[in-house]
Amino acid sequence: MHQDLSISEYWHVLLKRKWTVIFTTVLFSVFSAIFALMQPPVYKTSALVRVDQQKTVMNMLSDLMRWSPGEIMSTEVEMAQGPIVLGRVAEELGMLKKNAPEEVFFPVVSALRSRVSAERVERTNMIRITVTSSDATEAARLANLIASTYKEVSAENKSQDVRASREFVEGQLEQSRAKLREAEESLKEYKEINGSMSVDSETQITLERLNTFEADLLGARREKEKLRAELDLIERRRRDINIEREVGELGSQPLQRLYDTLLDTRRSITSKQNTHTEKNPEMISLRADEARTVSQVASEVSKLLALRASELSKQIETVSRTEQELASLVGRELERIPDKDLELSRLTREVNVNEELYLMLSREHKEAQIKEIGSASEVTLVSPALAPTSPIKPNKQFTIIIGLALGIMLGCVAAALVESFDTSIGAVEDIERLLEAPVLAAVPRFSHALKQRDIKLPFIGSLKKQPASEKFDHSKSLPTIFSPGSAEAEAYKHLRTNLQFDRLKDNKKVYLFSSSGSQEGKSVTISNLAVTLAQSGQRTLLMGCNMRRPTEYKIFGINRKPGLSDVLIGAAQLKDAVHTFADIVLGEMNWEPALKLPGIDNLDILPAGTLPPNPSELIESQRFDDLLNSLRKEYDIILIDAPPALPVTDALLLGPKADGAVLVYKLGHLPRRALIRSKKLMDSLGINVVGIVLNDVRPEFHGIAPIYYSKEYARATEKAFDSATMPQEQVIEVNGELKET
Repeated sequence: MHQDLSISEYWHVLLKRKWTVIFTTVLFSVFSAIFALMQPPVYKTSALVRVDQQKTVMNMLSDLMRWSPGEIMSTEVEMAQGPIVLGRVAEELGMLKKNAPEEVFFPVVSALRSRVSAERVERTNMIRITVTSSDATEAARLANLIASTYKEVSAENKSQDVRASREFVEGQLEQSRAKLREAEESLKEYKEINGSMSVDSETQITLERLNTFEADLLGARREKEKLRAELDLIERRRRDINIEREVGELGSQPLQRLYDTLLDTRRSITSKQNTHTEKNPEMISLRADEARTVSQVASEVSKLLALRASELSKQIETVSRTEQELASLVGRELERIPDKDLELSRLTREVNVNEELYLMLSREHKEAQIKEIGSASEVTLVSPALAPTSPIKPNKQFTIIIGLALGIMLGCVAAALVESFDTSIGAVEDIERLLEAPVLAAVPRFSHALKQRDIKLPFIGSLKKQPASEKFDHSKSLPTIFSPGSAEAEAYKHLRTNLQFDRLKDNKKVYLFSSSGSQEGKSVTISNLAVTLAQSGQRTLLMGCNMRRPTEYKIFGINRKPGLSDVLIGAAQLKDAVHTFADIVLGEMNWEPALKLPGIDNLDILPAGTLPPNPSELIESQRFDDLLNSLRKEYDIILIDAPPALPVTDALLLGPKADGAVLVYKLGHLPRRALIRSKKLMDSLGINVVGIVLNDVRPEFHGIAPIYYSKEYARATEKAFDSATMPQEQVIEVNGELKET
């Protein structure tokens, strides 16, 4: 192949190797169809949930100070497809037992995670939970189960801390109610025993001051209790860290980044679990990264909780100092009040204080209830998953189309590769450059009787199929007789013209026709050339010197015996062995078209004769040389049909006896080195190779100018032959007798 090819030349390559492209395309199309039919169906369905944050004004301001709502939704999306939710789903489906060990828990959850995906619907507070499964009903059931489980887990996580605060306030409220009842009963008993009492103005002022100090003292103690309760809650959270909850509660940007890294690592683990085992080095590395990131997240959470605990401890110390100062002030004021007034004031104050405390705790209890409702993330199932009616995979039509396109592309690549490795000669320029000999004629491809059916399959080779019958269609083998206006006949006339010019140089008479190997169309070429030479008025002898596998007698439909070998061994006379036009007419061939050709009676044929055991010795004999010399005197031109040059030596022995040699080459049939080797052998023996005849030429494949053959020319030629002025009766000599035709 040429190194630089144009688009048209690439197209010619594809046409030349069309069976390679067709075979590859069909192969990939069949494979893609089988693959598509063998794939199990995959169904896909989705459940849609809405995440609402019903918060108080203070809660909303707190969230806005921490991070954006988009980050809140990202956390919710990861929670919906996280191990906590999927673990509960696996337990519900019976895939896991409760409190299963990690070596059992994570593989099951990861397998379930590979079939589940959650994503936020753009610019909304809704999450789409998508599930794929080989069963449509199972896919819908699993999607709805994940949605309901996510709703439960979200509610539990969001309300856990607020619920703990509410329960603490409820306990304090019950205690305050009991103390209020006890104080009211004590004041009632004191008044019944001592009767109605009143205090002077100075004592009243002291009592008012004392009430103020005691109220402040009570507030300090209450604040201290609240701080201690919050500190206890922080300590419990430090002992039992829930990463997903703490990321949402603490709202730290560094913690959020670490958590995002952990989620990325877990997603990588989930994607690799379908193709890697736990012992795979990459999985081991990912597991190590996951453990390290979990440790970092837990450390960051612990640090933030410790910082909050330290702040609470400092606040408790400050409140304790304030409590001590207020208690000292209350003690000094109590010393100024008389005992009876003091007792009455104390009982009255205790009732008032307990009443205020009870009212305050009641308000805080209501606020805690409202806060619990406002802080809980309410997940609502907006659209439940429905069983899909058709699978999303495999897309059989798309798979087949992809296989077809891939087959075409790979077929073109294979055609280019086959062409690049093709060592045969594919263009006139290549032949003339390599052999340094002119191309005398290019015979286009046509189907003749001697041509074997050559079925080429890519990557397999060439399968030769012999004709089913030995009976030949002579009209296909001799276009110069039966289709004189055809492109094939014109090609043989072109060969005749070139040989005519070559003969003018040295008055040459004997031409040897050979080839590199068999089945290259040598005998058909020399037979049609002999017909065209005879038509030109030259006495022509076609000499069958292929005494191994002769063919010329089949082409003309004559008997093989007697022939050349019989003459050489003395078994027959030359006049009996030479077949004239009369023998052709009486042979198997339909002779009517031949009668219309002028000059066809100038053709004589000397067939090979009986196949001898020693053809090379007969060719080298003196009798052969004498015979050839005598034939030179009788005929204007002698065409020798020789065997191939490489398999046997007959052609190389005949070459020096001829005035010139012509090599017949079927394009694409044999590697170029075979033709080059034949030419070099002949050159080394002094054989004059006058040119090359190309057979089986397809102009669109081999870079040869198309043979323009006009239908008008063909009709005109046939009309000329049909209306030729020929005698109605001819007298010819057949076996020594005159016969009318």
